[in-house]
Amino acid sequence: MDTKTLIELIEKFVDSEKSGEVKETVREELQNTELSVIDRAIINAYLLQQDGKIEGAIEKWHSIANITEGIENEIAAYAWFSIASLLTQDDQKEEALSAYDKSLNLNPNYAVTYNDRGATKSLLGQFESAISDYDEAIRLKPDYADAYYNRGGAKNELKQYEPAIADYDEAIRLEPDHADAYYNRGIAKGELKQYEAAIADYDEAIRLKPDYTDAYYNRGTAKNEIYHHEAAL
Repeated sequence: MDTKTLIELIEKFVDSEKSGEVKETVREELQNTELSVIDRAIINAYLLQQDGKIEGAIEKWHSIANITEGIENEIAAYAWFSIASLLTQDDQKEEALSAYDKSLNLNPNYAVTYNDRGATKSLLGQFESAISDYDEAIRLKPDYADAYYNRGGAKNELKQYEPAIADYDEAIRLEPDHADAYYNRGIAKGELKQYEAAIADYDEAIRLKPDYTDAYYNRGTAKNEIYHHEAAL
């Protein structure tokens, strides 16, 4: 397994339900005697990350970034991206933005970095700037459902409900099982007093995610608005 394949594997499954399988795969890879120093460091950083050892993982990714910067900039960019993700997770959002900036300086064509930097800006209430990042992520990757979804969320926060709905529409077109997109599109429609359409979105969110408490709550609120009080109860 070369470095690029290793990173792609980690990137694809790091937050998925299959992360446990990937963890075992990369752990087994450590037994490979032909493994490069960088690949071994990447695996160790990933394992620390998966074990919740954030400080150790950040330190390991820092060492990878320092070794590869100017030599293998794509690897260094991924290291800074990983650092930024961990800092966000650790509620160090301003520091995370700085790490995302370093990542993009090294690799300005990585859509995921723009999307995730936008998400961190949204957490800081920097919605206009976040939208610019989502725009760039979508420019680089036009089928990026999560970037459309996140941009819709930022527009919702700015009370730009109709543009938000258009983004949720696209997220759902690209990923029809995106329960959160249905839910948040319902919120935007509710703000526009389109209560019947909002209820239909909450219905779909609940169908996809039967334990979606907030969707039940908001559906009840929408039903109250159109005087369906028994159904709201």
